[in-house]
Amino acid sequence: MRSLSRKIRKLYALPGSERRLLVAAWFTWCRVALELAFRSPRTILADQGSAGAVSLSDRVPSEEEELGSFILRSAELVELAGRYAPVADSCLRRSLVLRRLLSRRGIETVLHLGVARNGEDLDAHAWLEWAGRPVTGAVENRGYVPLLPNE
Repeated sequence: MRSLSRKIRKLYALPGSERRLLVAAWFTWCRVALELAFRSPRTILADQGSAGAVSLSDRVPSEEEELGSFILRSAELVELAGRYAPVADSCLRRSLVLRRLLSRRGIETVLHLGVARNGEDLDAHAWLEWAGRPVTGAVENRGYVPLLPNE
């Protein structure tokens, strides 16, 4: 019980905008998991470009440096939400969740799906880029060759 109360205190210690983003990320994790289970990946990727209109009550930074910090913090919150989501974390889920959340705020990103040879096997990986810089999967994407041209 102490652990739960400590986690709740940590949640409420976050600024309101980060708390809202964390909750939105958790629900988006669940939605993405359902979509990956019941829809074709092609349909999911096609829908990623049109996340739909949402309230932009939280200020999105206008300066590129501030925007970069906002995006990296959003990635951290998405990763945190993934730890408490009812489905296992994966690079694809993490990238889809973050892409959807950033798209709702008018921030364009590029989702990459790639493969790398691992002995006789092929390993797959997904990562998200903003302004040509990796946002998710930054360490792991080394050596992965994108399957599709940039979207």
